[in-house]
Amino acid sequence: MDRKIILAIKRGIKLGKVLRDEHPEIRNMYAPDENGNVRHNQLDIIKFLGLREEYRVTQRIAENAIGYALRGYKGREGSYNGLATQEEMSRWYKLHMKEEGRKKRENKVGFNSHSNEERRGFYLQGLKKMGFTLWNNDERMFAFKLYTDERYFHPNGRGNASGKPDYLLIAKEINRVCHGGKEIRTGNAVKRQIQEIKKRKF
Repeated sequence: MDRKIILAIKRGIKLGKVLRDEHPEIRNMYAPDENGNVRHNQLDIIKFLGLREEYRVTQRIAENAIGYALRGYKGREGSYNGLATQEEMSRWYKLHMKEEGRKKRENKVGFNSHSNEERRGFYLQGLKKMGFTLWNNDERMFAFKLYTDERYFHPNGRGNASGKPDYLLIAKEINRVCHGGKEIRTGNAVKRQIQEIKKRKF
């Protein structure tokens, strides 16, 4: 990878922590309002807070830094928690994509001029840029295998969950085997994947 790109990525990661501490209002600006409508996108936040001028960075670095400030970072550059949970970020990002699509649809250009398959590709690319680790088929198959393994069920006698798959336990095993012990998958994320797998083949 080009050295300039590496340095830009590192700068975004470090700036993300600074923004988290110095501009916690970014969370409320990016989060939807009480009616579920988008308040501000990343470009709005950068302009409103004057981040490029304040921290002397490029537009791309500022955008990446906002993403890190919101979701946090775990890696070689020093781990830190974000202003939002992974579940919140996944939900908010979908709302932002929907709002962006609505705006472009009004102009009859961009995202909504593409096929459903292309749109899905753009969406997944966006998640990658936001730092999410996408599921692959091998990981899905492993998750489903654990889902059917009684060793990963709740013990009998534990109320309504008795004898049912323990998604949190499954998530921990997936993180251990597939992600080197990093807390990438959550119980809720695993449950959603299992539900999707049961709906269609992967």
